[in-house]
Amino acid sequence: RAPLILYFDGLSTEAWYGIGVSTLLFAVTHAFGEGRSNQSVGRRILHVVTRLPMGVMYGYFGVRSQTLWAPLALHIAWNAAVIVIVPIVTVLITIVIGLIRYMIEEVKYQFWKRRYLNGGKR
Repeated sequence: RAPLILYFDGLSTEAWYGIGVSTLLFAVTHAFGEGRSNQSVGRRILHVVTRLPMGVMYGYFGVRSQTLWAPLALHIAWNAAVIVIVPIVTVLITIVIGLIRYMIEEVKYQFWKRRYLNGGKR
């Protein structure tokens, strides 16, 4: 992938072809890389599709900066962010779902209490 990125010295039409090919290589190697042999075909295809925008971004910054350090730094930053962000988002989603379930149960209880504990009076 690196030779395709560094071969071009500017963002010409040919550079975008190189970015496109390198993006496909990036996405496919991430989808069929080590540890993915037990995944379904659909999950692998989804993995390729979700990696395409990242590959374009990394390729763009590689051609633009004419060094592999820029896309490498972006890739490292993304991986670090995922390690931090995914658990935080998971916890927040779990809390929100818990609160929603609590509110639903509270509404049901209040309805039941009014209906049956007050002798049907409203």
